[in-house]
Amino acid sequence: MLKYINILISLFIIASTALYSQGHYISGKISDSFNSPLYGANVILKGTYQGSTTDSTGYYKIDNLEPGKYTLMVSYIGYKSSEISLYISEFERVGIEEVESSFSSKLGLEEEDEESDVDIVKSSYHENVDVILQSDALETEQVVVSATKKKEKLIDAPITIAVVSSQQIRKTAGGDLGALMKTVRGVEVYQAGMGRTALNVRGFMSAFNGRFVSLVDGANFMEPTFYIAYGNTMPYINEDIERIEVVFGPSSALYGPNAHNGMLNIITKHPKDSEGTSVVFSSGSSGYTSMRARFAKAINKFSMKFSLENNSVYDWEFPRTFRQDYNLDREITSLEDHEDVIFWNQNTVVATPNMFNDKNNDGEWDHAEEITVMTSEFEREMTNLKANTSFYYDLTPNTEISVGHEHYYQSGYQPFDSGLNFINYTMGSLWTKIASKYFFGRLHWLRSTGTEYWNSDGAYLNMLRRNLTLQESVDKTKIADFVKTDVYRGDFQTSFTLKNIDFIAGGDFSIYRPVSNRQFLDDVGLIQNNSNEALNDSLVGKEIIIDEYGGYIQATIDLPLQTKFVTALRYDKHSYFEHKISPRFALQWNGLKSGNIRFSYNRAFQTPSIYNLHMLKRFKSEDSGNIVPFFWDNGAFAFVQANVNNPAIQQLINTGNLNVSDLDWVPLQTVFQGNREGFTIDETINIDPLQIETVDSYEIGLKTLVRGKLFLDISGFFSKYKNFISPLTPINDFYPTEDPWIAQEVTSVGEQPITDILDRSTTVVYSYTSTSGASIYGVDLMAKYELTNRMILSTGLSIYDNLNFDSAESEGSAVESLGGLDSLKNDTLAYFIEKSLQSYSTNPNRLFFNAPKNKGFLAIAYNGLFTDKLWVQLSGSYAEEFDFVSGYHVATEDTNLVSLSPNSIYDNQGAMGGGWIVDLHLEYTISNKVRLKLQLNNLFDQDGPRVVGTPPMRRNGILEVLFNY
Repeated sequence: MLKYINILISLFIIASTALYSQGHYISGKISDSFNSPLYGANVILKGTYQGSTTDSTGYYKIDNLEPGKYTLMVSYIGYKSSEISLYISEFERVGIEEVESSFSSKLGLEEEDEESDVDIVKSSYHENVDVILQSDALETEQVVVSATKKKEKLIDAPITIAVVSSQQIRKTAGGDLGALMKTVRGVEVYQAGMGRTALNVRGFMSAFNGRFVSLVDGANFMEPTFYIAYGNTMPYINEDIERIEVVFGPSSALYGPNAHNGMLNIITKHPKDSEGTSVVFSSGSSGYTSMRARFAKAINKFSMKFSLENNSVYDWEFPRTFRQDYNLDREITSLEDHEDVIFWNQNTVVATPNMFNDKNNDGEWDHAEEITVMTSEFEREMTNLKANTSFYYDLTPNTEISVGHEHYYQSGYQPFDSGLNFINYTMGSLWTKIASKYFFGRLHWLRSTGTEYWNSDGAYLNMLRRNLTLQESVDKTKIADFVKTDVYRGDFQTSFTLKNIDFIAGGDFSIYRPVSNRQFLDDVGLIQNNSNEALNDSLVGKEIIIDEYGGYIQATIDLPLQTKFVTALRYDKHSYFEHKISPRFALQWNGLKSGNIRFSYNRAFQTPSIYNLHMLKRFKSEDSGNIVPFFWDNGAFAFVQANVNNPAIQQLINTGNLNVSDLDWVPLQTVFQGNREGFTIDETINIDPLQIETVDSYEIGLKTLVRGKLFLDISGFFSKYKNFISPLTPINDFYPTEDPWIAQEVTSVGEQPITDILDRSTTVVYSYTSTSGASIYGVDLMAKYELTNRMILSTGLSIYDNLNFDSAESEGSAVESLGGLDSLKNDTLAYFIEKSLQSYSTNPNRLFFNAPKNKGFLAIAYNGLFTDKLWVQLSGSYAEEFDFVSGYHVATEDTNLVSLSPNSIYDNQGAMGGGWIVDLHLEYTISNKVRLKLQLNNLFDQDGPRVVGTPPMRRNGILEVLFNY
């Protein structure tokens, strides 16, 4: 009987405790200074794991509290945090004058705390604890983690860093990060077609830019084969991004290879801090449509989130003429005059078919030499699909374990160095992470799969030569599942303090395993498009195995005279290269009233990408756009190449003794080959394998808050580069300018003779080389001024100067004028001289900055224009005109500089447009659950900074409606 009584008493105590705790709570509303509720504000009790987030009305409630003293902290991105101290007692509300000395004992608190707490309201519950947050308009209290891999305020970071806040992200329509980065000083935003941008800092951009790293929560999500990341290719949607941090300058000391010119780190939202559902529908110009959705939920120790995005757009119309005078008769044969090939002899060495319908009865095949391309929706459509999910669980009050999966799919054209290529590729990843206050560890698997690929040049040539439709040509030339790259990564970090020195130490590894079956890379597979029939179906090549690993340590020391010293050192090793050491030193003086002055030195490096090292793409002679003239030399009793740099050939041309009827036009076999092992030319000239590109950068900066209204951030830098990785370039010169005037031949790739797989006499090899270096200095300035409590004015300015290349050939013309041709009355070679000859001429040391040397922005934002519900931002970004050269793509002020391809689709049409691009952003709050956003880009329809090979910029707009639940 006693046993049952004890059970009943225990149940009664448990029930009483539950009811008792349920009566202890804190509730209220959070709003801004305009009395607008703040949805999703964080309300926590400091020192505990209890808290809440506000709903769409700004309401919060924290239940089941034990008696005691609490500090309620309210925070919201873009607002200054606020704290309130409260007591939860066993009794009803007690007035301050009624508090007795025994009160603290009833709460279980120490008696000595009572004197300092006499002004704190005490009650068994607290409701209507309403908090009004003041806007942190200048965002100086913004917390960042990317500068030193630990949390610190933006204004206190010892290196140059900028932030795009959650407020700015929330107010901007569309899903492209580039639209957010236009008003971040020093960031170069290159449009890459409608709804797609590429990002960089401090110049030396390329079609594949591996000098700027994009991370998500510190994890690398860049496409690993080419090592690229456009602004909309990260597998996270804007509604799941808390903030974006941009670090300027070298960062290899903490982040390893390729954090070279700078890095971007996307910080995502934790589901505990962002519960709820968001659904977004977007529509815009050029057929832009998008749907995004996010759901986040926390249940006790467990939390989760899901997000999804699906968008598509047709790129801006940019009809281009694909044309080339293949028979050099100075006339372009139209499609109407095209004489269809009846049979093509695959073994012929001359570009003449065996049978054709001779419309004009001249005995010569007139094939089509011109078509208009990039006009169909098939060519212009770009689609993206993103999905991710993650789960979190609190193992202990201080330790969390999480797991997640991401999926990304993209379809559309990409401006490769080797031309315009159309690629469908998929990236998927799976990761798990354990994190506590002083430690985290993460494992991350990522797979990039090239599901379909077709080269535009090959497809368009097939349309011309075989009278195919675009779809028929693509079906004939496309490659399915052309590459799959698995990357296995892991990283860990710990922090500790020894003798007042704060340490952070960590390590990471990356294991790359690409497989293409020799369709795209020089790995194991069958020989592709070879000229030696005896080697058909031969299995050649080696498995590509690349491992990288590194470790780092950072120390932060507080010195006298309000000075802080931060130093870091990192060791890295790559399978192909010697180890690298990356040091960092930063000295910061905090003696300013609100701000600091800093000096830093950083060294970083870039390792060549898998594509740089191992690319392999061969085009058969009959699919080549490059042709070479040969003529019969009676003296040598052999066919001789007509090298117009040769004075003897020039004399033949000028005297009319070399005519078109004397020439045989031999199509070249074109090879794109990575430079992993180097090349040998004419068995005597060595082209070294690619080396690691390094940069040393020195920087001085100032951050200060002036009278609480003006935030200034100024930095000046000097950077010295070595071993630049060149753009794609031909490595053997078919038209040497010196005696003996004989075309160079690539005789071996590494130690393998090229004749094992190719006919070297008619092969031009394009690859990458390690060139000379360069140096540059510049200044970046950002100023943000709070005109009123509703209006913010911000501006940024970047000036880069003293750009010096170590090689005098850099940023120069590919070919000097051919003064020896003093008469072009016999102009059978005129077209060839103007186009083909220049495209074959090598200049491996030619480098380009590929960025505007002067740029800036001016923006004004008004919160509450005409009505408290309307936010408006008008911004203008300026960039001066600049040259951009990357492989086949050429856009320079010197129009005598020609493309590597003789086809007119790559004609140099001048430097990239400079001037002002003006954008307008609006957000209208219909209700607490519905917001309407409008983005009007390029109001005055001006061209501006863009990735070379993509359409000129056009006026465009996006309208978006967002629902929060």
